[in-house]
Order: sequence, then structure tokens, then C-alpha cells
Amino acid sequence: MKVNGISRNCIARLNANGSLDTSFNSGTGVDGLFVASMALQPDRRLLIGDWFASVNGFARNYVARLFWGDRVVFVSGPVKDNGDFVARFKGTPGLIYTIESSASVSSAAWQKLTNRTAPTTDLGLGVGVFELRDAIAPSGQRFYRAVFPAY
Repeated sequence: MKVNGISRNCIARLNANGSLDTSFNSGTGVDGLFVASMALQPDRRLLIGDWFASVNGFARNYVARLFWGDRVVFVSGPVKDNGDFVARFKGTPGLIYTIESSASVSSAAWQKLTNRTAPTTDLGLGVGVFELRDAIAPSGQRFYRAVFPAY
């Protein structure tokens, strides 16, 4: 799908004037042709529904719950640095995010590690980029994510 001549993966956000909000990243989008139903929830998450089986590469049959704006981009990691696992994220400057970890991508398995504020100035990693240094040596796989709103 294209919006104002720019390709989008079945999900796009528009500015108040109707132009495409290019700061909104829909990732790999949905594997269907379009999203037919949407509902904005009070916590700023968006429910989408249609005939699809995955969203951003994760299995989601017919319905998915997404963040509406205030996105977080996984920049790098986790990489090992002096015995720590380091993961970097880029968020909206000034917003506070909760960083979670899990041994699997199952939504029930995520545990809160800490809160981080996306910096409003470049602290050497870029504006909005924050990192997590996890000194706990995980056994097997470990996944990290940053979620908004923080809790």
C-alpha cells in the first residue's frame, strides 16, 4: 500500500493535516492486503483486525494490539561487553519506557528490569537512544524489549 506515494506495510499514521506521518514506523506490517478495523484504546494502544496471520513477523491471527505512535526501535544488541549484555533502543525523546526481558517471546513471560527515559539530547548514542546493561548472565536465549507507557 502507498500513502502519498510512500510505501507502507498496510498500516500508516496520518498527521492532523492529512499528510503521512513519516516518523511512525509500522515495521514489516501485516501479511494481509490491508487493515479493515481499528480501535484506539485509552492506554494509546491500537487494536487492528482483518484477515492476517502475522504482524511484524509475529503470529497474530486476525487481531493485534499495537502501540499508537511513541514507537521504540531496537537499535542494537544484545551484545556482550565486559561481561554485561547490552541492548540499545531508540524512543521518543523525553518519554519514559519500561525495559523488560524474557527467555521466550511469549507475552506472559516478560519481566520488568528497569525504567529508562529516552534522552532529549545526544549522549553519544543519538537523540532518543538509551541502553540497558544487564549484568546477569542469562542461560540460553534472552530477549529484551522497551514498552510505553512505562509502569
